[in-house]
Amino acid sequence: WRLHPLLGRGDLLVADRGLCSYVHLALLQFRGVQGLFRLHQKQIVDFRPHRKSHQKGQTGRPRSRFVQRLGYHDQLVRWPKPTQRPGWMRPEQWATIPAELLVRELRYTIQARGQRTRVVTIVTTLLDPRRYPKEEVATLYGVRWTVETHFAQLKTTMQMRKVKSQTPEGVQKEIAVYCLVYNLIHMVMLAAARRQRVAPGRIS
Repeated sequence: WRLHPLLGRGDLLVADRGLCSYVHLALLQFRGVQGLFRLHQKQIVDFRPHRKSHQKGQTGRPRSRFVQRLGYHDQLVRWPKPTQRPGWMRPEQWATIPAELLVRELRYTIQARGQRTRVVTIVTTLLDPRRYPKEEVATLYGVRWTVETHFAQLKTTMQMRKVKSQTPEGVQKEIAVYCLVYNLIHMVMLAAARRQRVAPGRIS
């Protein structure tokens, strides 16, 4: 949430399940920022239309309230505000959090040759299925996975895991040079991919 001021109205934040929470989505909405997160593993999702919501004392049912079915494993639901305030949030901030959030839940399957099938469940504030088709939302979240590959290349291949400078200015310069070299290398990779008519990700 400390990075929220860097985001502007109309931006879209794509992140993994570690950042998926009711409060985080609510704070983004205050700023007019859209969110797209992988659903946290503790969150229960049920795509059956008009299914019953969670009742006090019950377990194994989603806390969300069904609103509308948009397609196969694609629905609008209302998330209720959590009962407990996060420790880092001031009481006056907590009071401004809405009682419910309208969000979209969707699920898709990744089938890759030689790998186990992976089921991914997403929650997003991109509610319009015509403007934001399920397939395109899934593709967009898939792009987030490539970030891990880029981090690994920087840290392992280019040995940026530990910088050597001892001053803040030196660290900034060192990281800037790493990024410059990294981008120059990828420009060469892009040219090679175009010449061979393959996706840039195929070039090592």
